[in-house]
Amino acid sequence: MSSIADKLRMATQMIGPVHLAGLTLPDWLALLRRNHWRVDLPFWPRAVLATLGTAVTSTLRPVDRWLFPDDDEATRDLVDHPVFVLGMARSGTTMLFNLLAQNPYFGYPSRMDCFYPHIFRTLHRVGIPRVLGLVPGQKRSLDSVRVTWLSPEEDTLAISVLSGVGERLNHSFPREPAVNINHREYGRLLRLFSTRLVQVYRRNLLFKSPGHFTRIPAILEQFPQARFVTIFRDPRVQFRSTLGMREPSKQVWGALQWAPEETVQDWLTWFRVYLAEYFVERDRIPPENVIEIRYEDLAARQNDVLQSVYRHLRIPEPAQYPAVEPYTPNKYPEFDPALLEQLRDAYHELHARGFYP
Repeated sequence: MSSIADKLRMATQMIGPVHLAGLTLPDWLALLRRNHWRVDLPFWPRAVLATLGTAVTSTLRPVDRWLFPDDDEATRDLVDHPVFVLGMARSGTTMLFNLLAQNPYFGYPSRMDCFYPHIFRTLHRVGIPRVLGLVPGQKRSLDSVRVTWLSPEEDTLAISVLSGVGERLNHSFPREPAVNINHREYGRLLRLFSTRLVQVYRRNLLFKSPGHFTRIPAILEQFPQARFVTIFRDPRVQFRSTLGMREPSKQVWGALQWAPEETVQDWLTWFRVYLAEYFVERDRIPPENVIEIRYEDLAARQNDVLQSVYRHLRIPEPAQYPAVEPYTPNKYPEFDPALLEQLRDAYHELHARGFYP
């Protein structure tokens, strides 16, 4: 892609308010105050549009709650049996999520739902998804995945917007101290979001967010019958893909400040902690409710692997499996071979448990 096209795409990413417009106006102002109003100059247009968007959200929110009371009892049967895709960033979770989402057994949060969790039920009622369905999709800047307003999206976005704090809002002010949601509160809000999704889709729900790798106890507290499919990827490829996310043009999505560059050591530490915690908490899940797969197997034998997931987790198989697209891996930056020993240490759990030699 030409440098001019890159700059145009980056400018668009810097202006659009994305999920920030889904905050209520009080939560938006609290976010700005908490971060001392330190919006970098190139992001001022985004902040202005976000302010207008949050005013609209705040106006529609009481309408949404009046039209659709959050009645957990009426939706309990469908809410109680979600399926969660688990995996670290750049491990193929999006690919797996999108493939499973094609099974009509599932409902899933769309990008529109996650951007506007306070009012998406009203937006569905007035037909906004039909309009957004006409908007052409675009490829994500970090890979070749095409997304639209109706694509499956990570619920972490919705939970951050509902709470007014958390992971995705911390990304907006990457130079300021992070304010996180405790896992129990995350689980409570995910239950609320699930109730609202079922009111719209009337199906069992499918979720995916890399952060769920460390939220298994909170998920089980709210959804004791939840089922999980965990995907792993060759550490050498997964880590190289992660390094590709560090490019500046890929750090502006939802940002209000330029992000400091994350170091290789930061990523190695996070992955070591994530894997260790996952394998401790995984034992809380009944064996019949969890299956672990490898990205390489999914890429090579897509529908065979999907069938094994459905059968192990007792999910009705679709009448027709997704078409198998030609596998075209992304190009990733190389990393210093001197890091290999640190990589082996960070991913020790995968080696010790026989997923990768």
